[in-house]
Amino acid sequence: PMLGQSMYFNRIAATQGHTDDFSIDRFGKEAKRCLQMLNDQLASSSGDGPFLFGKDVSIVDVACFAYAASAYWACVDISEMKHLQ
Repeated sequence: PMLGQSMYFNRIAATQGHTDDFSIDRFGKEAKRCLQMLNDQLASSSGDGPFLFGKDVSIVDVACFAYAASAYWACVDISEMKHLQ
């Protein structure tokens, strides 16, 4: 939900002239925090395998892939999150 909110306030509302700096900042920071937690989980499981819970892919990996891949559309910079690259 945070990436969706960030995308809405950055890309949809802003282009229609409804700029809300508080919402853009709030949802952008929260989306980045959520993605950082995902990056940290991938970092801690990297010794066991490339996926969130180790060496085997799970439904969690499939669900989180789309979430992380949409960071660009939400205007969230993940360039420093090497496990999400």
